[in-house]
Amino acid sequence: MHQALLVATTLYASDSLQPLQSPTKDAQALQDVLSREEVGGFDSVTALVNESRSTLMRAIEDCFRAAQSDDLVLLSISGHSAKDADDALYFLAADSHEVALDRTAVECDFVLHHAARSRCKAVMIILDCAHAGAFTLPSRENMTIIGASSAHGAAYDDPSFTQMIVEGLSTGDADLDWDGLISARELYQYGTSSPTRRFASRPPSSEHAAGLRRP
Repeated sequence: MHQALLVATTLYASDSLQPLQSPTKDAQALQDVLSREEVGGFDSVTALVNESRSTLMRAIEDCFRAAQSDDLVLLSISGHSAKDADDALYFLAADSHEVALDRTAVECDFVLHHAARSRCKAVMIILDCAHAGAFTLPSRENMTIIGASSAHGAAYDDPSFTQMIVEGLSTGDADLDWDGLISARELYQYGTSSPTRRFASRPPSSEHAAGLRRP
């Protein structure tokens, strides 16, 4: 079974966080392409848009906990992120505040903890946010992380990393070696190939958790 959880946040309660344009429509587009039998063939694709920290944490925990030994779990996070004074990475929810990250945002280590404990066969994490390269190295086998930015870099909103991934999957152009399958590295390479920009990003942490098909 293939299941995906897509987290997208565009609107924030904090006045210090600027609204974003891309995450909501990107999550909808990614949900559509992953659900297509000829591409992702995902059995379950859930999109959470502009949700609270508690809702996101519960959904992430439940997603990894419910996965079975033959499952592939894909987690996509799109929106603002920030690092604290100790360089710990946090993903910002709709009710997050940068001055209280530990109490209002979702810590990277929380995601890794539940991914590492999951019984699933493989995990793929897509980070369309700033500081994606600061995401801690995987703590389990068969886990791949790709991201839109380096540990200290920003992510772009137009075109976004997710927009490029959706394009590569829906057209099949991300199948760079034309073998009928799209690997994590191919998805990353296509996702960072926009002719309108070149930026520092996070390459795949491993070659596992691929299996997406060329339509």
